[in-house]
Amino acid sequence: MRLKHDALVEALTGSFNDHHSFLCAIILCRIDELSAVIEEVTARIDTELAPFADTVAYLAPIPGIDRKGAAVIIAETGGDMTRFRTAGHLASWVGVCPGSHESGGIKK
Repeated sequence: MRLKHDALVEALTGSFNDHHSFLCAIILCRIDELSAVIEEVTARIDTELAPFADTVAYLAPIPGIDRKGAAVIIAETGGDMTRFRTAGHLASWVGVCPGSHESGGIKK
């Protein structure tokens, strides 16, 4: 990189004036607003998920499923797994059951 020092200095030399500062301040303010909204929604999800704490604790250790994944499963199924006769029926409904994928004689 020492050989490219002059080219790097030239590439990084620019102007950052009051207008750019104004735009950056607006963008950063919007990011802060959206972060606050995300925190509010997350708190609401946690409140709604509280009655299903045992189910979340049961689902979260499954590989590939974290707390968010458990929340999605509960939201989609209502937390009532009795509507599925077997675990295979649930896996099929979710779309994660093993299948035979063949195209042009090639199994994937």
